[in-house]
Amino acid sequence: MIVVSIFYAGHPVLLALLFVGTCVGFSLAGLLISKRYVAKESLEISKDGIIAYMNVVALLFAVLLAFLVIAVWENYEKNQNNVSDEANYLGSLYRNINTLPDTMRIEFHKELEAYKTAVVTIEWFSMEKGNDAKEVRQVIVQVFNSIAKYDKTNERRDIIFGEVYKEFNAMFDCRRNRLIACGENLPSVLWLVLIMGMVATIFFSYYFYIEPFKVHIIFTVVLGIVIGLTLFLVFILEHPFHEPWKISSDVFEKVHLIVE
Repeated sequence: MIVVSIFYAGHPVLLALLFVGTCVGFSLAGLLISKRYVAKESLEISKDGIIAYMNVVALLFAVLLAFLVIAVWENYEKNQNNVSDEANYLGSLYRNINTLPDTMRIEFHKELEAYKTAVVTIEWFSMEKGNDAKEVRQVIVQVFNSIAKYDKTNERRDIIFGEVYKEFNAMFDCRRNRLIACGENLPSVLWLVLIMGMVATIFFSYYFYIEPFKVHIIFTVVLGIVIGLTLFLVFILEHPFHEPWKISSDVFEKVHLIVE
């Protein structure tokens, strides 16, 4: 994990090369070893049995890989929708606080601006390390302090304020979900099963006799590239708030512009 963390902090191409290079290197090394120690005649004799086992292993590995890709992609979309909800609640608050008295409207407007700025410029980068931003926490405390000072003497205004209060809580709930997601990872056992499935799939591919040998090498390299890129995709989607393809914070600015 230390090596992966170093590559993850660098250029995304290096991370992709790490996955693909490892899979291709492992595949070619195993192919060359099997070529040296496995006789051509034994491959011809066992061909039917090898194909049967290969089909079973490849099918199981493909199902597992497809399941994980779908699962991490759905999780990525869920987090993206959660960020959009947070931004939409922010936009609704910008609109709804205009119905409050001037003193409270100005105060809430400043706090919403401080929240948006702290989330976009500070917390979005802190989440890559699994942390939140103390600046955002301070704004949340200020918001609830302002709510506590509210004078519930006007029934009509109190109804409007109740909606504003609900939207504040909903926005903060979305933020909490976002912070929880930035620290989540696939269980280590799933990565172990993925790696074992990759090894088994590549291992059985050695026992197909293909001439000339250069063609076998090309097929093995392609297999290693496909598996490496798929594992890279799972790794990237597993971390929706990390570079290089993290969920963007631009939606906060877009919603703000629409409301303004």
